[in-house]
Amino acid sequence: MRRTTLLALLSLACLGVAQERAPLLEGMGEHTFPVTTKSDEAREYFNQGLVLSYGFNHEESHRSFMWATT
Repeated sequence: MRRTTLLALLSLACLGVAQERAPLLEGMGEHTFPVTTKSDEAREYFNQGLVLSYGFNHEESHRSFMWATT
């Protein structure tokens, strides 16, 4: 399979996962990054995405980052 085809299929798979609203999880630690936004919810989703990324849960991290931007 060509590399571009594989990347396209992976992108489509990620879009399907990102459409479901990510739950805000508790007890994930205190890691934060300064984010300029007026939305507390967006800040929570961003920080959750950061923690999930540090824990190598990239699929859920992506979902959290996507909800941080909506």
